[in-house]
Amino acid sequence: MIYSEAFDAGPALRVVIAVPTRGCRWVRNGNPCQHCPVPGILAEHGAATGIVSSVEEEVAKYSRRRVDTVCLYSPGSLLDVSEMGERELEEVVRSVARELHPRRIVIETRPELIDKNVLSVLHRLIKLARIEVNIPVESWNHKTRIALGKSFSNRRFSRVAREVQRTGCGFSSSVLLKPPSLSESDAISDALDTIDWLSELEPMHVVLEPMHVFGGTLLAAQFLAGEYAPPWWWSAVEVFLRAKSPAIRLGGEFHYPKPLAYPRGCNECTPTITTMLRDTNFRATCEDYVAISCDCKRCWIEETSSNQGSVCI
Repeated sequence: MIYSEAFDAGPALRVVIAVPTRGCRWVRNGNPCQHCPVPGILAEHGAATGIVSSVEEEVAKYSRRRVDTVCLYSPGSLLDVSEMGERELEEVVRSVARELHPRRIVIETRPELIDKNVLSVLHRLIKLARIEVNIPVESWNHKTRIALGKSFSNRRFSRVAREVQRTGCGFSSSVLLKPPSLSESDAISDALDTIDWLSELEPMHVVLEPMHVFGGTLLAAQFLAGEYAPPWWWSAVEVFLRAKSPAIRLGGEFHYPKPLAYPRGCNECTPTITTMLRDTNFRATCEDYVAISCDCKRCWIEETSSNQGSVCI
């Protein structure tokens, strides 16, 4: 299945295109991550034929619009040749660059897949457009990553991040807010520690991904059994305000697949918080939002009462 979504990014659009590749090799080998919805997506839709032509049809929908960023995502990693051939990837990037002229094109990949061959591909792609490679670390804590289904080491992650930067591509990363097994307070601390650790690698920015629960995943089973609850939106505010790195963005902006459970909040604070955190100038207006008082904020305060140094209380 191929689809695209467009989101406001100031005066221009951020376009997300889901590229219908064969899907994640770990899923195909029966080892999906705890929170990953890809197995359900592949079971429902599978991979499409004619990847390049399918993407070109989606690109044509935005040819008369001003586009800032195009995110090319797949149910896996676009830089995995077992999902999509190198020539196909180059054709897709060339088509996006030619038709939409975006400021940058974002490609996401797991660090385990970056080798000399992939670096060679990046050297070719950077000649076609400005490329940003998002390599999710999710947590700096190796045990937390193992629990999620990721086994790479911090040393390897650091090495491949530097190698990607040397190709001329931009490097960014993603951090999960409240992976399984972490309390709300520990989740805040883990996200802050991870962002601080990533800052040493000088990413273009870090995307904070508050955990959503998707049906059919291992995490969904924990959620339905009452063993897991998504993070509070107030925890995301806490991370944004306490993180030393100013280059933080909010992720989790998508319409498909539809989550089984979203980050926790109420009708009063949720839209206000998400609007604030998507504002690149959020630090200048944050005091107005921190002053909000609602029932869910009081519940969050009680749940994180052991979290010293809060700036939202």
